[in-house]
Order: sequence, then C-alpha cells, then structure tokens
Amino acid sequence: MITPGPIVITSGFIGYLVAGPLGATAAALAVFLPPYLLVIFDAPYYRRFAQNRHVKTFVQGMTTVAAIALISFALLLGFKKMPEPILIALAGIGGVALHDRA
Repeated sequence: MITPGPIVITSGFIGYLVAGPLGATAAALAVFLPPYLLVIFDAPYYRRFAQNRHVKTFVQGMTTVAAIALISFALLLGFKKMPEPILIALAGIGGVALHDRA
C-alpha cells in the first residue's frame, strides 16, 4: 500500500460506500488531485529532470492511474450493480494494456 494507486482506489471505494458515485468521486479526487496538481504546477521548475527515467516513469504511471480511474467511474455510472471484483479485474486488465503501450 505504499503506492498511490491502492490508496486512491480504497478512498474511492469507501467514498462509494458512504455516498455513492458522488462520494467516490469526491474521495478519489481529494486523495489524487493534490499531488497531481503539485506535479503539474511545479513542472516548469523541474525541466532539468525531464530526461530522468524515474520522472518519466512517474508521470506515465500517474497518467495511467487517471485513465483507469476515469474508465472505472464511467463503468460504475453505466452499470450500477457491477460487482467490485469484476471492476478490479477490468482495471487490472486496463492497467496491463496501458502499461504495455508505454
């Protein structure tokens, strides 16, 4: 649980249990958005690190997490009674597919 993915997923799940899709969105954004915005706004100051493979990997990972979160949210909106294990499996498949493209 030291990576941001499980933390965002857990907060989104708890938000969903407490307040439905709106709660899931609010909770996931509250956990995900601050560090992501920090990266975006501080990017001009870190241009000298742009070629660093660790920085590139981090940005690709955050983009992948954002894409999976949006797709998961869309699935939850489309299929109100989707079981969590199926959503988790689909997110995993999506993560593998997005990772292979990077």
